[in-house]
Amino acid sequence: MTENKRIPVIPSTLEDTTVLCTGTHSISLYNKGHYGTPEKNGVRLDCFETLHLLELERITVESATVETSARGLSKYFAEIIDDFMLRYFVYKDLRNRGYVTNLGEGSSFFFRLYARDTKPKKSSAKYYVKALQEG
Repeated sequence: MTENKRIPVIPSTLEDTTVLCTGTHSISLYNKGHYGTPEKNGVRLDCFETLHLLELERITVESATVETSARGLSKYFAEIIDDFMLRYFVYKDLRNRGYVTNLGEGSSFFFRLYARDTKPKKSSAKYYVKALQEG
């Protein structure tokens, strides 16, 4: 008989455009999927990671001012981040294909794309990705 191991849903709190995941299992987001950045109090996720993990039902998000459903958060992020939905669809597609991505900071590209089975902090990005909208 096989035992079904249920993946725990990790609580998190919205803080502007990032989310802080806390709890005993929060570090598993980073260790097993290279999501977020480890901090003293948990793991900090960017907006793309947050929405993706929320849709996968790996996290729950709490906020006193923003609706924290996937639809509510996507609307919130789209209001404050340029081309959020376009960038999110690219991010989601890359993650669903098994790639590890990080935000491209201070540059014209959106994401740094790493080869499968590599560690982002210990390896350099294999590709830089920028989404372009047709038309």
